[in-house]
Amino acid sequence: MDSPHIPSPLRTLLITLVVALTAGVLPGVAAAAATKPAPAKILSVAWGSSNQTACPGGTVANLDNIPVVFSWFIRPASIRPSDFTVVREDGSTVQATCAIQYPPDERNELQTVNMIGDFGEPIAGQRPVELRLSGALQGRPIGGLRWRPVGRLAPHPITQLEAAPFIVDAWTLTPRLYAGDRNRCTTGSTFVRVVWSNGITAYSTGAEVGSAVTDSYRAVYTQAGRRLSIAPLAVADLNDHSAAAMADNMHDLCLPAVPRTALLRGITLAADLVQDPNGDPNAAQRFFVRG
Repeated sequence: MDSPHIPSPLRTLLITLVVALTAGVLPGVAAAAATKPAPAKILSVAWGSSNQTACPGGTVANLDNIPVVFSWFIRPASIRPSDFTVVREDGSTVQATCAIQYPPDERNELQTVNMIGDFGEPIAGQRPVELRLSGALQGRPIGGLRWRPVGRLAPHPITQLEAAPFIVDAWTLTPRLYAGDRNRCTTGSTFVRVVWSNGITAYSTGAEVGSAVTDSYRAVYTQAGRRLSIAPLAVADLNDHSAAAMADNMHDLCLPAVPRTALLRGITLAADLVQDPNGDPNAAQRFFVRG
């Protein structure tokens, strides 16, 4: 018996659907998979200070701090100090005494977990050299709405105490992420978060950063093959805490209007303008946006 005639366009659609079902993937599912967020990863683990810190409310002083910066926001309730294990140069290990989201403690600053503990000494054999994570850490991609398991992350080397601070991430603050931010930009119309490896203050005074940093920062965009280097009108997310020494590792660049089709590609800053808690000045920054 002959098959009924099926118009050519309909036949093509049916064949496409049959092939997709045979493969176990429909076109809509394939599109959703293509937009799946990148997995979480550690962007930096940098030794900030030695024998200068204490855990909140703790009786043990003279501890070290090592900020860990992630590509995702980390869920505060999922953080356990015992999940953060530091390996020393001699092979010995120590867990964090506490692991907190402070000084970066606002709801749009959840990329950083500050490990505090007795991690070693800046002498041969006793330096902390590697971070290993365990446990059930949860997070979400920046801009995401749902917490999910971070998953297994590879051990990460620790940048040493004497190293200069460096930019590890930069991204555009959406209206939803910026709503209610008590230290937000009060000028401009495009806002870019710049994330550093360590808490930063002005070099060499240790005060909060001022006009020298604002004048030097540039946000680099591309649009239709052109490179746009845009100077901020101001830098925000300053004076977060009662003392500059507790400054966090984030700056907000308050930019003028940026063309809607322009893509953020990087951040630049001249050398010797900011310092980390150890007093190390920054090298010239030429940061390229990931992704």
